[in-house]
Amino acid sequence: MVVTIDNRPIFDHTMGDGIVIKDKRMAIDMLLVHRDIKCNNICLRWVDTGSMLADCLTKLSASAGLLLDVFRNGLYSLVLEASAPEKL
Repeated sequence: MVVTIDNRPIFDHTMGDGIVIKDKRMAIDMLLVHRDIKCNNICLRWVDTGSMLADCLTKLSASAGLLLDVFRNGLYSLVLEASAPEKL
């Protein structure tokens, strides 16, 4: 399973080893997420906010254009950042 996230600090904390989190509750949550990712063979990928399909479902100001386009065409692709086309 591939899970995409556009929150860079959470991605870094989840994927990194040895990152110190001062808030005890947040540290526990990050450890649990890290464990779940490893145990369930999840591939966590960071995407920029403009490529996040679910933004329009969770944020009032986000455009639904990308999600509607994916529904119309049935296509959505994840590529490595180095091989992604430049934005216009």
